[in-house]
Amino acid sequence: MSLPDYLLDLPAEEAARLIALGLLDRTADAARRLADSTDPMALHDFRVATRRLRSGLEAYRPEIDGSVSRASRRRLRRLARATRRSRDFEVHLQWERAQDAVLTERQRTGLRWHLERLEARRHRADRRLGVLVARRFARFERRLRRRLETYRLHIERDPTRRRHEAAAVLGRRLCKFGGDLECRLAAMRTMADDAAARRARIAAKRLRYLLEPIRGEVDGVEPLIVRLRDLQDALGELHDSQTHWVELSGEVEKAGREHARRLEGALRDGGERGPESADAGDDPRPGLLALLERLDDREAEAFARLRADWLAGAADSFFEAVGAVGKRVAHRPSCVAEIERRFLLRRMPASAQAFAFQAIEQGWLPGRRVVERIRLLRRPDVPITYHSSKCATGGRSMAVGGEVDLQLFEQIWPLTSGRRVVKRRHVMSDYGVQWAIDQFLDRDLVLAEVAPPAEGVEVILPEWLQPYVVREVTGEGAYTSRALAR
Repeated sequence: MSLPDYLLDLPAEEAARLIALGLLDRTADAARRLADSTDPMALHDFRVATRRLRSGLEAYRPEIDGSVSRASRRRLRRLARATRRSRDFEVHLQWERAQDAVLTERQRTGLRWHLERLEARRHRADRRLGVLVARRFARFERRLRRRLETYRLHIERDPTRRRHEAAAVLGRRLCKFGGDLECRLAAMRTMADDAAARRARIAAKRLRYLLEPIRGEVDGVEPLIVRLRDLQDALGELHDSQTHWVELSGEVEKAGREHARRLEGALRDGGERGPESADAGDDPRPGLLALLERLDDREAEAFARLRADWLAGAADSFFEAVGAVGKRVAHRPSCVAEIERRFLLRRMPASAQAFAFQAIEQGWLPGRRVVERIRLLRRPDVPITYHSSKCATGGRSMAVGGEVDLQLFEQIWPLTSGRRVVKRRHVMSDYGVQWAIDQFLDRDLVLAEVAPPAEGVEVILPEWLQPYVVREVTGEGAYTSRALAR
């Protein structure tokens, strides 16, 4: 599911659900791929998608809490834990295999012994994860999707309070999450502060997942995402080194018991060399101790990298940039801001059908910060005309336009594919106020639009229109011209 270009102009609840549905789509796609034994990346992609979905739901919790029940959060937490165990074994295996070239032959005995045990554990964890997904994920995904696709909307009468709602909420949250990450990192003073490091990893992920959906709409976001990836890599190295060290240190005692058992077996054999007695003199412990030393070095290197790039004021410029982006998003002018008031109608008013209509085909050219719209206008008594207009986001809003010739229109019209509306417009005058009634021909939708004759002048619904009005939709992102284009 692709996110719309006008995401920041939607109500915060709608934007949050669209982001969550996009993350759910990725997770469901990876879950379906698990059944394909020839897809080596399916399990990895599912683990990543599950963690991203959980972090995304937490990041937008205030906006989507009504759609995500406690039971759903518990099921997703259990699923994430299962993927984490499988992921840890895979990461540990990858690192240990890379140590083969730097160990002595005597130390490789312990490496091979532990690799066999890790492989067995990873296979068991993968099987349990596969069973869990097969039994529970499909039902969980259907329920969560159904709840995310609908929500109860509070209608705000003041249009100025509805406009830019998602941008305002997201901008404030970017500033807050940036501050949270800065505090988490400040709490990391030594390598032993593993709880602070874990909280910093969570804060970094949440900030990154807030930034990624708007990377194309807001300047300066992409460099922040790149730096957050680097931070996650460094924190991941630190975390993996610490968890791997704890797991491996517990294996040393088991390796000693295994070595003793082999020696006892060799003595009982009375000199007969079986498969076990052949390896009786090979002690796995020196290899495990060598791996522990290398994990100590890995942990120290990861912390040194963190300290140089992120701790003790090293990342002040980064957090200043996050705050600047958050403020810019929160106060961002809407690309689809409109001065007209709009009303959703039940059907086309009978009185409007008595007036002549104008056929309009309207399309939006690709773009985010500068957007251009072109229109083809037809009236029975007037030649066809082609119009173009622009709007832009930035420090000031901009709207320019004018007629274009047929040749240019025919060249650029194909670029609007997938971003068009087709409608009939009836214009009616009521005490000097022009009401435009738009009947959309590509969907079941009728809207009434009116521009106030002067600033501060209240617009009153005419008696002939009142029976048809469902509600006012001014400022609702889903009913702007650009949002309706498809």
